[in-house]
Amino acid sequence: MDDFIPVYKDKPAFSNTKGVELWVVLLEKAWAKVHGSYERIEAGQAHLTMRDLTGAPAYEYFIENTPGMFDLILAAD
Repeated sequence: MDDFIPVYKDKPAFSNTKGVELWVVLLEKAWAKVHGSYERIEAGQAHLTMRDLTGAPAYEYFIENTPGMFDLILAAD
């Protein structure tokens, strides 16, 4: 991995943080490298990324009109 980070108007072009954290940008760059480019991770699904990074099962739930969603979240905790 090289030390070039894509920027736009003096800010990282993709990930943004509220502070000066560099790890977010570096993790995103490594993730893009694994997948071949930033374009291939654009609009990625967060649950798939978390699954790949942690190895833990991850699921996507659509909470609109889903009865018992709060109980499901509590059970997962």
